[in-house]
Amino acid sequence: MICAYNEQDWIGSTLDSLLHQSRQADEIVVVDNASTDRTADIVTDFIMQHPDSNIRLITEPNKGLHIARETGWRSARGELIVVTDADIHFPARWLANYEKAFLARPDIAAMTGPVRYYDALSFVNWVTWFYEHINQPQGIGTRFSTRYHLNGCNAAYRRSALEAVDGWLNMPLNLLEDMHVGTKLQDAGLKLWFLRNNKVQATFRRFKQDGWRGYYRFLFGYTVEGVYSDHLQEADS
Repeated sequence: MICAYNEQDWIGSTLDSLLHQSRQADEIVVVDNASTDRTADIVTDFIMQHPDSNIRLITEPNKGLHIARETGWRSARGELIVVTDADIHFPARWLANYEKAFLARPDIAAMTGPVRYYDALSFVNWVTWFYEHINQPQGIGTRFSTRYHLNGCNAAYRRSALEAVDGWLNMPLNLLEDMHVGTKLQDAGLKLWFLRNNKVQATFRRFKQDGWRGYYRFLFGYTVEGVYSDHLQEADS
């Protein structure tokens, strides 16, 4: 499942990357979340150019990433719901790794994997690696954290788990959707897992567009509103 708001510059390469998986997706659900650019047109053209790809385009007019996620997973048909964003590149075994891990661990309700930035200075990925090792409660991370953090652009869920917590419903304003659903799952006593070998590559554009100030904000001034304001629900939605 991919949710997209004004992603005309990125959605095509993301879909192309998904088509090169060693384990092809049973379906690819793209949710156009009130885009005002050519996102929907590009997805439609892509579908026409790849008629065997089983891509479905759904329109969600109410802005908010968690609203789009909710529409997307309830429209999907599979028992495993794999979630990503519209500006991601994937290794060839990304889907295969999730499928294998869920088959091996029937006790796990949801999984997440690492995120690296392909267009950032090297130290950004060093910081990200360090953060993962102390923030995810596996290995040395068990000394620092008891709660998993799900990466919104690299996560997979059992449908039964999302059904148990009503998916992304009832999210407060100014909270990111991955934090919301991760909290709901863990509060319900469901088990999460960090799949270290299932890394995706993201763009650093949201920070990089501000030059050195963006790098400083990544390290010291990160706020939901400042970085991911386009992900948030409109106040009257």
